[in-house]
Amino acid sequence: LGHEREAVGTALRSVRALPELAPLWSALESGDPGVTREFGLYIHSERYRLSGYADLLWFRDDELWIVDWKTGGSLTSLKREERQNKIRLQLQLYSEPFLSLFSRIRGVAVGIEVTQGRAELILDEPLRGLNENPAE
Repeated sequence: LGHEREAVGTALRSVRALPELAPLWSALESGDPGVTREFGLYIHSERYRLSGYADLLWFRDDELWIVDWKTGGSLTSLKREERQNKIRLQLQLYSEPFLSLFSRIRGVAVGIEVTQGRAELILDEPLRGLNENPAE
């Protein structure tokens, strides 16, 4: 149990150390009211129906960050193309209700390999909903 607890602590410190998330951590530490955890969403379209929670939304001026924590046994499996496409689709679905409200929506997925105490950004790209290519 001690080794597992240590691995979890190391993984959390790895997430905290990701430089791409530094502005988010600053916002959380300052009590920014634009940061919302576990945001409930219901998306209904012709092709998709999704009910769930976005792990974290950060409403910043004209930009929205949609952050999703992805835990798994292997960062390698989270970075496989098929898995990346599923993560991208999930984030695109999450962006749908906000497309008319924000000029920029950023989808961020953080891979967390708890057993090895590692974390890294596995996806970070603009989102434009389901009808357009999300990558610039």
